[in-house]
Amino acid sequence: MAQAPGCVLREGGTCFVIDLRPPVEHGRGRLCHKERMKYLGPQLDAVDGSMPFGVVGTVQAIAGLTIEASDLALPLGSLCRIDSFGQKTSMAEVIGFRQERTLLMPLSATAGVARGDRIENVTSSPRVWCSPQLLGRVLNGFGEPTDRLGPVPMGESRRIDAPPPAAMDRDNIRVAIATS
Repeated sequence: MAQAPGCVLREGGTCFVIDLRPPVEHGRGRLCHKERMKYLGPQLDAVDGSMPFGVVGTVQAIAGLTIEASDLALPLGSLCRIDSFGQKTSMAEVIGFRQERTLLMPLSATAGVARGDRIENVTSSPRVWCSPQLLGRVLNGFGEPTDRLGPVPMGESRRIDAPPPAAMDRDNIRVAIATS
C-alpha cells in the first residue's frame, strides 16, 4: 500500500511530518513563485531549524540561574532536557557561550541537578502548533494549554521566534478587536 508523499524528520525526541504534496492549483492551473513559497515556507523553516542528530553534554557548574555545560555544541535558543539522579528531568534553553562552555537558563525546576548530569537537545528552535482553534486559548511558555479546555488541535508548526510577515503582505484590519 503506497503512502502519501512526505518526509519525517526526527529532532531529538520530536517528530515532524512535512507534507510535500502539491497545493491545489488556482486560476490558470499554475502557482506563482510567491504562492509556492507561502505553501512551502513552514516546511522549509522546519527543515532549516532542525537538528537530525542528538547532541549530548554534561553539567559542569551552576551559578544562580545559569547552568554551564561542556560538550554541548548547540545554537542559541536550543531547548535541552537535563536528566538528573532519581529520574528527574528539567528543561533549559541555550542562552550563550563562555570559552568552551555552553550557558543554559532553566525553564523548569532544577532541584536535584548536579555536576555530571546528562544534557540532551530536544529541539534547535522552539516551535508551537498554530491553527484557528488556538485563538482565545491560554498557553504556557512551552505552547501547552493551561486553560483546562483540552488539547490544542495540531495545525501548522511554526517557530516562536519567526520574523513577522512583511507589513504590506498583511490583510487590512477592518474590524477593531475588543479588549478589556
